[in-house]
Amino acid sequence: MSCYLSQLIKSEDPAGMAARANSGMMLGYPVKIGGESHRKDNGIGYHSTIKVFNREKDHGHAVHNLAQHLPLNPPDAKNTQIEPSEFKAQDGSTVYVLKLHGNSAEKIKEHNGKFAHMGDPQPYEFAPHISVPKEIHDRIKASGAKTAHEAGIEFGSAELKRGP
Repeated sequence: MSCYLSQLIKSEDPAGMAARANSGMMLGYPVKIGGESHRKDNGIGYHSTIKVFNREKDHGHAVHNLAQHLPLNPPDAKNTQIEPSEFKAQDGSTVYVLKLHGNSAEKIKEHNGKFAHMGDPQPYEFAPHISVPKEIHDRIKASGAKTAHEAGIEFGSAELKRGP
C-alpha cells in the first residue's frame, strides 16, 4: 500500500488527513457533493482517486506524459452507481466511502492499472470510491440514492495535483 495512502486511511483525524493529503501527489477527479467541493471536517477537496504516486520516486512530468494519452473523461454521474460503504484502515478505524460502480468506475480501475508501474505497490484490489465524512455517508445512505446524480454528486475533469 502506498505510504501516503496508508497514512491517509489510517487516520480519522481530519487535520492529520489534510496534512498528509497536502504533501502528496495524485491523479483524480474532483467531486462536488450537494454543491460542496471540500470536506468541512478537514478542507480536503472531495475527489475520486485514479492513482496516488510516490512523490520521491515518481516525477510529475512522467505521470503527465502518460495521463495526457488517456481518455480521462469525467465519470457520468447519471450512470455511475454508488454504494455507501466502509473500509477498515490498518489501525482498525473506519473510513466512510461511497463506492463507485458501472462503466465509469471500470474506466477508473483501468486507468489505475495504466500507472501500476508507478507509486508504491498496491497489495489490495483498487476500488473506485469517494471518501466522505460519516455525516455525508449516513445522509446519502438514508436517501436511498442509487446513482451519483441522485446523491447530488458531480465529477469534474481529471487533475494531477501535487501538494495542497
